[in-house]
Amino acid sequence: MIESPVTTPPPPAKSKSTWKKVGIGCGIALIVFVCCAALGVVVILERDKIPGLDNLFGGISSGSGGNQIAYTSYRNGEGDIYVINIDGTGDTQLTAETSNDSDAEWSPDGKKITFTSNRDGNNEIYLMNIDGSNVARLTVNDADDASAAFSPDGNSIAFLSDRNGNYEIYVMKADGSGVHMVTDSPDSADLDPAWSPDGNQIIFASGAGNGINLWRINSDGTNLTQLTFEDTVTWFPTWCGTTGLVAFETNRYADSDTDFDIVTMNPNGSDQTRLTFTTTNDSFPEWSPDGTRLAFVSNSDGDFKIYIMNADGSNPDRLTSNSYDEGAPAWQP
Repeated sequence: MIESPVTTPPPPAKSKSTWKKVGIGCGIALIVFVCCAALGVVVILERDKIPGLDNLFGGISSGSGGNQIAYTSYRNGEGDIYVINIDGTGDTQLTAETSNDSDAEWSPDGKKITFTSNRDGNNEIYLMNIDGSNVARLTVNDADDASAAFSPDGNSIAFLSDRNGNYEIYVMKADGSGVHMVTDSPDSADLDPAWSPDGNQIIFASGAGNGINLWRINSDGTNLTQLTFEDTVTWFPTWCGTTGLVAFETNRYADSDTDFDIVTMNPNGSDQTRLTFTTTNDSFPEWSPDGTRLAFVSNSDGDFKIYIMNADGSNPDRLTSNSYDEGAPAWQP
């Protein structure tokens, strides 16, 4: 059974910045989310303070890779998917359509990459080999489908869609079959799904209530719980499979709608810790497989580029270095 929160309409949309944040993050112009995308923070998790938290960590493999990051680049005019080694070498283009390809996500075994593309007219979710070959379309409808996220076992994919007239979180099998709706928020948009390490829960962003906040729900649609309570924008969560920490981006600290920072918290919303302290936009946090580092996007040097920092926010290092906007990093498992 799907549980619906009591909702009120989200705040008015902010003006769009020159950075195509929504195009990279969701592949679509989301009505309530057209301000710049935002970013997250890291904390040390004390599991004994959260009853039952150890159950979240069973059976999760961090994979054998972790040496590459997939991301979106606009260097060719439209969005394309690239991969790059974490030392900055081996920058390789995977997609080369005249459409917008964005929002890459690795399968847990590191053999496939999903992405969002409008190559067939509207935003749909596609799957390809990690060398860009054998592209297959997973969603087929007239609605926008985007922000695919593999479950830890690789059998399911969570994503957002407006196929019922409003942006909600859905789950389908990894081959695109068996689609079912998880959230039901008719007065707001639900976005940016991120799985728990055990695959039983999903954290997502929603405009329900005041501002845009993070919520947690069971993958069957039950036990909906609000985690952040801001009247600003908090979104793009990423849930670490090794430490259990959730990183996200928020503009709660800023005087400007486009000044986002990265924060971390426990999966129950406690111990929120700010990691970045710039006056620019730090966004799209993504955990390394071992939980010791975060990839993220920042325009601190002008253009939006991919950076890597330690999990405590120290030693940020720029990974990409051309003169075009880039974003939405996804770390190889």
